[in-house]
Amino acid sequence: LGKAGTPYAWSVQQSNPLPRNQMPNAGLVFDTLLYRDKFIEHPQGLSSLMFSFAALVIHS
Repeated sequence: LGKAGTPYAWSVQQSNPLPRNQMPNAGLVFDTLLYRDKFIEHPQGLSSLMFSFAALVIHS
């Protein structure tokens, strides 16, 4: 598990896996979580994705 070139596998099974036909619409979930009425710029001009990228770099 985790070796380069091998398929990824979950180490813990889901307790209640849903069949694909019962999963929510991915587009609806995306729009619901990321929709905003107006843009509020960061005081320093940073993108919110910069913090996600920084976390990825720090933990890699």
